[in-house]
Amino acid sequence: MPAGAVDFQTVLETQRTQLSAQDNVAASAADVAGDHVRLYKALGGGWSPQTATTKNPS
Repeated sequence: MPAGAVDFQTVLETQRTQLSAQDNVAASAADVAGDHVRLYKALGGGWSPQTATTKNPS
């Protein structure tokens, strides 16, 4: 093999590993977002769609 060359199986395995890691990062981010919502609700938080989108007229 020429210098710097690797067999294609190594390339595919590396890509698979990268995609798996990216999938794990996305799943972790989703878990964190869900945890934030559950924490907010557990602390008594809530919101009203009318007050959340209404701007202060002053």
